[in-house]
Amino acid sequence: MLAKSLEGSGVFSYLLMILIFTSSAFAPTETMPAALRHFAEVQPMTPIIDSVRSLLMTGTVSNAFTIKRGCRSYQSIFLMLSAICR
Repeated sequence: MLAKSLEGSGVFSYLLMILIFTSSAFAPTETMPAALRHFAEVQPMTPIIDSVRSLLMTGTVSNAFTIKRGCRSYQSIFLMLSAICR
């Protein structure tokens, strides 16, 4: 368990919500302001969302590397947060 208290575990859900709202889940990254667009393109939610969207719309994933990159980014984020929270 990474969080030492119930309140501490709530921080992780806020971080995930921020990543979802700053990804391509609700709007294409091309329509975002420059700074937000850059952040949205490099954060881990965007490649996962784009891959799932492509899979559902066309039946194929455009690039399997994007899913691996997104999952590995999440692993590194959680490892970093667990080191900070201890």
